[in-house]
Amino acid sequence: MKSQNFFESGAVQSVNGGLKTTDWKIPADLFYFEGHFPHLPVLPAVAIIDISLAFIHAGRLDQPCRLIEVSSAKFQQPLEPGRLINIVAQLTGDEWTVDWLDASTLDATAQLRLLVGG
Repeated sequence: MKSQNFFESGAVQSVNGGLKTTDWKIPADLFYFEGHFPHLPVLPAVAIIDISLAFIHAGRLDQPCRLIEVSSAKFQQPLEPGRLINIVAQLTGDEWTVDWLDASTLDATAQLRLLVGG
């Protein structure tokens, strides 16, 4: 998978064997918002998975990043354009746990477990 560049250079940092970003403002011009939903844009689940993969890849450019399996996915809050999010990913064995947190409250908005390979 060729990742899109969702994150500016240096936005994704390695921390304690995992990855994290400082506040990431969900761009209003993401193509995912086209048609999902007119007059009330919400980031679809497939976009959260795709952006999570791009996030992992941005933090580990030396590693290929191809989704093998979504082990678990929970979407607790709708994500709209302009919302500030912290994304934190932790690798355990072959599986990545990716948490999307509201930047102001640190409440979980999405939690994923992804099996990623080369």
